[in-house]
Amino acid sequence: MEWLKNILSGIAGGKTAEEIEKEISVELPKHYKPAKDFNDRGQTIEDLKKEVDTLKKSKEDIQTEYDNFKKGAISQADYESKVSEIETNAAKTLAAEKVNNAIDIALMNAGTRNVKATKALLNLDNVKLDGTNLIGLNDQLEALKKSDAYLFNVTTTVNKGGSSKDGTKPSEEDDIDYDEMSDEEYFAAMNKK
Repeated sequence: MEWLKNILSGIAGGKTAEEIEKEISVELPKHYKPAKDFNDRGQTIEDLKKEVDTLKKSKEDIQTEYDNFKKGAISQADYESKVSEIETNAAKTLAAEKVNNAIDIALMNAGTRNVKATKALLNLDNVKLDGTNLIGLNDQLEALKKSDAYLFNVTTTVNKGGSSKDGTKPSEEDDIDYDEMSDEEYFAAMNKK
């Protein structure tokens, strides 16, 4: 936090708020990582855990079939067929998990408030994974942002300058923060009106 103390000491040196904000915006990324990075890494870890679980399950299934083959309960052709089936199912499961996880990450990055609810409104059959790119998701997300905007985090801006609703310049009175006033200050301000 020493870097922040050094920047904020510039207030006493006469720096403007804009200069201090600019310095902070330059220094902040050097000391802190965005929450998105942590969310992506956490999701990657969860993805890898699912992958490991799927591979462990397929290994156990293959071992069971191998034990049956060793006992003579099944023929070599049946054993090879079962192993091929297990490997195919594992590959399909892994591919489906990769697509599902990529969709989850994309929805989090799009600012959805509830991934599960948002996914329920999407046609996931039309979404395909091409390397690391999801094909068919962006159009659906844009349409969903228009039709069901409540599902997404919205940033609002506050206009503190310019003109008031009637087109006139804002008065000093418009900048008063009544919530920060003591009772005496509030009543004095009301009596001025």
